[in-house]
Amino acid sequence: MNSKKSIYILLPVVIGIWGLIVYQLFNYGDADNVTDKMPELTLRPLPVMKKNAILIDINPRDPFLGKILSADNGRAAHTGGFKKKTASQGLQWPEVRYKGIVSDVKEKTKVYMLTIDGATFLMKKGIQEKGITIKDGDRKTVKIIFNGVQKVISIQP
Repeated sequence: MNSKKSIYILLPVVIGIWGLIVYQLFNYGDADNVTDKMPELTLRPLPVMKKNAILIDINPRDPFLGKILSADNGRAAHTGGFKKKTASQGLQWPEVRYKGIVSDVKEKTKVYMLTIDGATFLMKKGIQEKGITIKDGDRKTVKIIFNGVQKVISIQP
């Protein structure tokens, strides 16, 4: 009998709570509370701040010796390596044509076919013919050196 009393009391409470929830859902879209006006927007430019230029005086220090390096003896100023000589106007080059690779490309020593002043030579790297030495090459180009000046020649038929 005790359980029937709790059912008689709790059933109207649960129905009432669900009724309030349904009422809130249907009352939410009520037309009386709708405003047709759009809020006015005011646009103002953002303040622009100027950037400050900062000059940094760097005194590079050698981490091993603890001495301050100057610009003329610093390692950063020295790029190392050497400058490649290019073909100059005063040097008279012989007529050189690159005909291609004779040996297999995968081989360790490659044999290149060059025509120098009308004569055909089969040359390897480091071998000199008529003053021309092959430095490096592939199927399409070859680098040659003549009197210390380096030149790249493309393949010609």
